[in-house]
Parts: sequence; C-alpha cells; structure tokens
Amino acid sequence: MVIFEAIDAAHGDSILVRYQGNSGFQRIILVDAGPKSANNEDGEKYVPYEDRVIPRLLEIKAERDAQPKSEDIRSGQPTLALDLVMCTHIDDDHIAGVERLYGCLSGDGQCADDGDKVEARTLWFNSFSKLMDGVSIDDAVVESLSVTQGEHVTAFAKASGATINKGAPGQLVAAGQLPKGFAPAKVTITNPDKKALEKLKKDWLADVKKKKAKKKAAAEPSATGGEVKFKPDQAVANLSSIVMLIEVFGRTILLTGDQRGDHVLDGLIKTKKAKGGKLHVDILKVPHHGAIGNNPKDFVAAVTADTYVFSANGKDQNPDPPVLALYAAEAKKNRKFTMAFTNGALVYEKDKNGKMPKIGKTTVKTLEEAIAELKKDPAVKKNVTFLFRDPNKHSLVFELEKA
Repeated sequence: MVIFEAIDAAHGDSILVRYQGNSGFQRIILVDAGPKSANNEDGEKYVPYEDRVIPRLLEIKAERDAQPKSEDIRSGQPTLALDLVMCTHIDDDHIAGVERLYGCLSGDGQCADDGDKVEARTLWFNSFSKLMDGVSIDDAVVESLSVTQGEHVTAFAKASGATINKGAPGQLVAAGQLPKGFAPAKVTITNPDKKALEKLKKDWLADVKKKKAKKKAAAEPSATGGEVKFKPDQAVANLSSIVMLIEVFGRTILLTGDQRGDHVLDGLIKTKKAKGGKLHVDILKVPHHGAIGNNPKDFVAAVTADTYVFSANGKDQNPDPPVLALYAAEAKKNRKFTMAFTNGALVYEKDKNGKMPKIGKTTVKTLEEAIAELKKDPAVKKNVTFLFRDPNKHSLVFELEKA
C-alpha cells in the first residue's frame, strides 16, 4: 500500500508519501511544510508546522510504535526517521516549516512540542546560492522570494548533520535525475531543467537590476463569462519548483509544487513519462494551489488523474474558481474522478480591485458555492466526487492498494 497525505498547511503545501520499503520498514517522504503562520476558517492564527505537520508525524510514530518489529523494524525507536525531506522552492508557504524543522534539529531554532522526535537526514532543496551561483545575496531583492529562509534551511540542515542534494550533479536537483535509495519506488525528477534554471538566473538578475521582484501574473475570466484567458505565471521562485513523479506498487503520484503546468508537461515529455504527450496518474497535487497562471488548458487535458488534490484556503483566490471549472469539465469526457480539498470550509478573499471570483458570470464567495455552481452541469454532478479533509484531522489521507 502507498499512502498519500495532504496536510492542512492553509494557503501552503505539506505533503506526505508513505510506503513499505524493501528494508523492512515504511519509508516516509515529506514534501514542504507550510507557511510561517496562517488563519483558520474562524480567523484564528495557527502555525502549520507546530499545529499540523509535527502533530501528524507524531501520530504516525505512535501508529508505527504500536506495531511489532516484524511489521516495521523501526518500531519503538526514539525518533521518527523521514527518508527524505524535499523543499520544492523558496516561497514562504512551502519553506517556512522546513526552516523550523531543521532549525529545531540543529539546535539553532525553536522546536515545536516533541519536534526533536523527528529525524530528517536527507534534504533535497535548491537554495538561492546554488540556483544563482555567483549572485550576491546582499544585492538581491530577497523579501518576496524568501531567500533568507532558504539560506537558513541550508545552514540548519548542515548543522543537523543532514546531507543536501547528495549525488545530484552540480548539487542541484533537476530534470532527468533518477535518485536511488527509494526501492521499491521509482522516483523521477521532471522539473526544473537546466535550460530553465539558466533562464531563471537571467530573469533574477534582471529583477535585481530593476530593484524589484516580478509580480505574479494572474488572469480573470473574460467579461462575457466565456473561456478563461490564461496569462502564464512568470514568478522566478515558482518556476524553479522541483517536480517529482513517484511510481510504486503500480501507483503513480505527481507532486508539482508551484511549477507551471506547461513546464510540468514539457518535463514529463522530456523524461519520457508522458507517452504520446499524455500521462494519467493516481494522484495529482494540482500546481500552485490551483492558480490560473499555472494550470493551462493543455496541461489539464494532457495530465489526468483519478484524484486531484487542491491545497489552498482561498488566499489569493486559490484555488481559482475558473480553474476548478476547467478540471471539473474533464467530466464531460465521461471520466469519473475526485476533486479533493485540504480546506473544505474555504472562503475566498477579494482581489486587489475588491472583487470576488467568478465561475462564468456567477460570483462565488466560498468553495461550497463554487462546487454548487459546478454541479449545475449534469456531467460534473454524475462523474465528480468532491472530498474534503475532516476538520478534526491534520491531513487528507488516501490509501492506495497495490495495482
């Protein structure tokens, strides 16, 4: 069995993938660990790392320790060993929890309650220093891209004794790499590719010269309520996101970070994972929380899934209702699938112009209203299952039996 979990990280990401390894214990992969802080559905502040990520990992430890050693040879050990921590990129809503994790383990940061009972000796992370070799951090416009947090992660991880990007050429995790040590799973890195990284460096240097960070581009539905017009995301941090395809027990999971869908598809084609330009997976972590600029129509049509996972809480209007409509429209092809959400009580915020999002011509204020609008299409009502994290639990869990 392979277990996929989307931990409630508010407007950020925190993903767990677990499966039985060949060495007699369950392997655990943690991808991202949420933002520095967030608000829940009641408007109360919480810290995903402290209130969700670590508590969930401790629950998993308790579950493991209740097993006999014949089931898992790590049962009863004092710490929960993570086989891999991967930080997809340097945005706060992905990296802040990773920074806290390694700050705790290095002794240089504040631990969550029992946070030191987690062990994380293998880190994949493309830091600013590695991505932008030769660029002075002091000269960079760092605030919007969480560069400082990234440098902390690197320093803390080294101090804790963790390896960083071990075996990766140039010490950068990039497309085409097939990391070892995850048997029986096969892990493929599909993004970012080397050309993309060089372009990102040029874009970053241009931003530094202008003394401002690029604004994340977004698009809105046309005034007539017709087809959504997409303006591709050009944010440097997002386009550096590490994308990982996990294949194990006949199951496939695609983790996309905040990468752009067309870049994800291109990476899948170049790594020969998308045969004929198409790929179907069991679970797709929807790019960039379902943002318009990262989910173009061609990607949605080419990379399909049994379950689409949206990790968002309405901040920045994610998941964008027009994007929900785009994925739901796949039901017209007589496909049955699930659209799953880490925050079912999601409430949308207004955009910079004070407007709420729309599906077609209909304004929606909540995820509930958006889904009700989508279900007006008979194909969606018939073929799409909408699933939400239990608010009393830390994560949304999917258990996939061997295919």
